[in-house]
Amino acid sequence: MDLSSILIVMAIGILLVAFLAQPFLRGPGWPSTSFDKLGPWLAEKERLLGLLRDLDQDRIMGKLEPEAYEGQRADLTARAARVLRELDTHAVADGPHPVVGPGTCSNCGLGTRAGDRFCSHCGWPIQPGPG
Repeated sequence: MDLSSILIVMAIGILLVAFLAQPFLRGPGWPSTSFDKLGPWLAEKERLLGLLRDLDQDRIMGKLEPEAYEGQRADLTARAARVLRELDTHAVADGPHPVVGPGTCSNCGLGTRAGDRFCSHCGWPIQPGPG
């Protein structure tokens, strides 16, 4: 190997190490992203929705008595409502999201259909476009 090849490999190695070390080097003052705040709440929302689906499936299959089903469903629904309220609080605190374009969710950027009031992917309210 000649000197230029060795220098190129070393430069790539240094860049790779710097990239991999970046999360460890940034301090507590690093600006947080909205996912840093919402990530745990979104994970809890998905967990509770999964538990509700499983509970409904257990009821359909006859594994639960109606009284047990209703009590567990009420508890999970109340917990899910608290999580959704917390997510709404964070969304309001972050301020309004701009409308990206017609037929596009302003929160996640995925396409929407005409007449949709909420995004089918993230549940964000769809703002009607101008005109």
